[in-house]
Amino acid sequence: MAVSWMDQLRADPAMQELLRRIEGGGLVELEPLNQTAAVVLAAATSQMGSSGSIGPLIFVTAHLDAVDDAADEAAGLLRDQAVAGLSTYVFPAQQSLPGMDQTSPEILSQRLHVQQQFLLGVPAGLVVCSAASLMQSLPAPDDIAHLVQPLEVGQKIDRAGLLSWLDQAGYRRVESIDGAGQFAVRGGIVDLFPGLGMPVRLDLFGDEIESLHEIDLDTLGSDRRIDRLEVIAVDIDQSNWANGVTLAEVLPESALVILSDIGELAEQGRSYLNRVHDQTGLLTWEEVQATCLERAKCVCAIRSQDAPGDKTSHALPLKSSPVLDPLCGPLDQLRKLVADQHIVVTCQNHGESQRLEEILGQDEAVAARVQIELRYLRESFVVATDQGSHMVLPHDELMGRHGLRR
Repeated sequence: MAVSWMDQLRADPAMQELLRRIEGGGLVELEPLNQTAAVVLAAATSQMGSSGSIGPLIFVTAHLDAVDDAADEAAGLLRDQAVAGLSTYVFPAQQSLPGMDQTSPEILSQRLHVQQQFLLGVPAGLVVCSAASLMQSLPAPDDIAHLVQPLEVGQKIDRAGLLSWLDQAGYRRVESIDGAGQFAVRGGIVDLFPGLGMPVRLDLFGDEIESLHEIDLDTLGSDRRIDRLEVIAVDIDQSNWANGVTLAEVLPESALVILSDIGELAEQGRSYLNRVHDQTGLLTWEEVQATCLERAKCVCAIRSQDAPGDKTSHALPLKSSPVLDPLCGPLDQLRKLVADQHIVVTCQNHGESQRLEEILGQDEAVAARVQIELRYLRESFVVATDQGSHMVLPHDELMGRHGLRR
């Protein structure tokens, strides 16, 4: 069986040396990478996180609108590697701050969920966030306990007390749930739609939780059985969060932080701070970066594309790909590219894959050097190791439709 481009990347001596430097701790500066290549780097180091020596991984991108793309790319890569115990989480930025309109329950729940995992020492896998989300405050560790309600099969619980907690935590009582932040009660059955995750049905027998099931919203019937969950408050008084903490301040000492494009991170951090009238409870980006260096085991800082060369930066077998000729059709593009490298074209769905197979059917020599993978990657890059060179090329970029999502 052929060795995949990801396996070749991991086995490369430069990558192995990077892993040794990460285990040694401190700051490691890296040569410039586009964001997709930076996500690939994070996924390639993820096995260290699963072994317990390094982790969780925190991937920081400069732009708010790039977080979901990076998380989708990372989730696909980790899923295909079948790395045990590693999942991808988004740590989103609040769209509002204390004194402004309330942010969404989903965003609050996602932020508190990641914080709670860090505080409990639960391996969080790979966390994707923006500069702004790390600059924003969270409740102090001593204050978070009353914001989270654990529920478990067999647990003794006071029904009236649970309903009171849900009301105080911002959940709205309705006849039938259909959205986050709602709950409904029918005798000993409580239907609950948390801010994060699937809606859940609690079956109470007296003062005991007899069963927990996910709810199928189409039928409102009980679905998959679960053993436990943590319900997080969706309406929280953030007025005292000026005395709280940022996620950087609760990083586990084994954490690995990957900063994608340090120049752009600094610029976007300053821009975000300038747009906020009341900066109470916010750290500057420089303070966040210093805190990461102080608390995390290692910080990998990826230099900006336009930054001057630095002999101390660690070079990797990940490179930017050449710019495609906009006047060439996809088959002619591939004929040029396969001359000195293998090509991996990533397709978002079977329709794209089938169309590409039809194109490759017109030239068997090209088809022999092109591999198709079903996954989402936004930007192309080259993996150049001593075992050969692979250009990983998104289907939409090949077709001249770069950046489209389906």
